[in-house]
Amino acid sequence: MQQNRSKRYRAAAEQVDRNKAYNLNEAVSALKKMPPTKFDQTVTVSFRLGVDPKQSDQMVRGTCPLPHGSGKQVRVLVFAEGAAAKAAKDAGAATVNYGVFLNTLINFLIIAGVMFGVVKGMNRLKREEPAPAPPATIKDCPFCATAIPLRATRCPHCTSGL
Repeated sequence: MQQNRSKRYRAAAEQVDRNKAYNLNEAVSALKKMPPTKFDQTVTVSFRLGVDPKQSDQMVRGTCPLPHGSGKQVRVLVFAEGAAAKAAKDAGAATVNYGVFLNTLINFLIIAGVMFGVVKGMNRLKREEPAPAPPATIKDCPFCATAIPLRATRCPHCTSGL
């Protein structure tokens, strides 16, 4: 671990009492008094909630919204008709009526099925039949397991009669 710390780190460390537990207002004011950095700073906050995470009814989950969002464009899909569809469209949502959505879904499934059949047929046509195996010209001796010609009557290795 690094032993030599920067001047900025040492100045910040002098402003904090490591043995003191700060409440939220004191911690935020202490953070604002710290010297500025050249990067985006991160703060880790620990809470002692007194729950047992092994118990399913005591699980703690949460989310934290980022100040500028997640960076991804959010699209909202609304299933509505009539006045609700108009209100959703005025709010900036992409509206889809049930009929249009179902029609598009059925068209997609039909096209996907046809494409699956076409690709399967093309693969079946493209598949090559394996060439038949050439007729055997050798056999194994039943006594010594040596390969011998098919027409041989005696094994050249063990001289047994076949």
